[in-house]
Amino acid sequence: MITGRCPPSRRRRGMTTLIEVLAAMTVSSVLLATTATVITLVFRLDRLGRDELTASIAEGRLAADLRADVRSSGDLGLAPEGPSDALQLLGPGGRSISYRSEGDDLIRVRRDGEGADRLERYRLLPGTTARWEVLGDGPSRRVALELDSPKAPKTEGAGRRLLRIEATLGRDRRFEGDDS
Repeated sequence: MITGRCPPSRRRRGMTTLIEVLAAMTVSSVLLATTATVITLVFRLDRLGRDELTASIAEGRLAADLRADVRSSGDLGLAPEGPSDALQLLGPGGRSISYRSEGDDLIRVRRDGEGADRLERYRLLPGTTARWEVLGDGPSRRVALELDSPKAPKTEGAGRRLLRIEATLGRDRRFEGDDS
C-alpha cells in the first residue's frame, strides 16, 4: 500500500535546521564579543606601551640636557616663583636655564643674555613627580633630580618607578680661568 505521507525523518528536518542556525548564531555572537574584547585590550596595551616609550625617550633627553646644563653652569639661582619643584642654573654672560614642573611635563627654559628664550618640554608619565636636591657645598656641589612615576597598572610588581639624575655643578668650567 502506498500512502501520501512523508517519512518522519523529513518532517523533523526543518526543526533541526532551525536549532542549528540558532546554535551557529550563538557561537558567532560569543566569538564576536570575545574578538571585540581582545581588540580593545590590544589597543589599550599599545597606548600604554607608546606612553612608556615616549616617557623613556623624554627621560633620556632630559638626563643628557640636565647633565650638560649643570656641568656648564657656574651657580644656582632661585626659581622666579620659588616652588620646590623648580631649579634655576646661572651661566656666564647673563645666561640662565630653569627647570620647572607643569602638569605631566617638565619644562626647560633657556634665556640668553640678549633676552632670547628657548622653551623645551619633556613629556613624562601621568602622575610623575619631580624633586630637586642640591648636595654638598663649595666647588663639588651636586644637583640631583628625582623623578617618581607610577608603573603601568596591572603589571607585575606594580608600584613606583624612581629615576635619579645627578651632575656636578660647574664641572666643565674648571679650566675657564686658567691662563696656561
